[in-house]
Amino acid sequence: IRIINKDSEQTHFALASRAYDMFDEKRYALNLLSVILGGNSSSYLLTEIREKLGLAYYVYAYDNQYSDCGYLEMAAGVSHDKLEKSVFKIIEILKNIKRKNLPKKDIEHAKSFIRGRMALRFESSDAVASFAAGQELFYNKIIHPDEILRKIEKVSQNDILKTAKDIFRPEKINMAVIGNQENTKKNTEIFNKIFAKI
Repeated sequence: IRIINKDSEQTHFALASRAYDMFDEKRYALNLLSVILGGNSSSYLLTEIREKLGLAYYVYAYDNQYSDCGYLEMAAGVSHDKLEKSVFKIIEILKNIKRKNLPKKDIEHAKSFIRGRMALRFESSDAVASFAAGQELFYNKIIHPDEILRKIEKVSQNDILKTAKDIFRPEKINMAVIGNQENTKKNTEIFNKIFAKI
């Protein structure tokens, strides 16, 4: 946990869990999980944190993979006095996700979203060239987008549940905060207790 006290209009924080590198097949389940959690307008974080509770000015989640590591990040901008409540609610959402299978309709909606996003992405020749270069550079072969989509389509409820149980653990979670917040041992202990609830 890293807290930086800064005079600002709101507090910004990023909560991330260490996950999978770009060669791990579990990255497809992770990608779907990140979309369901905070990757589109019907995501859990946006619905619960911003729309229902009004805690955040913005909130989102996304996953990223590198050659030797990967992560799932959740970020939000909140009023200074809403930081603890916002973090608590996000951890509560993560805890619920890892306790039972996500609804099939949410998974299908996320798969549809990824199909649409990929189709739009490849309308640009620059994006196609960048994709092909990345495939050749890191995988030594071109994995066709249709093959990637097939792997995403194969992801099951159980695959996502296994991923959530694997990455949503106290020892894998890190948080960075910047805003009008006291960087004290007491605050760190409070957030560690919140993380322990996952």
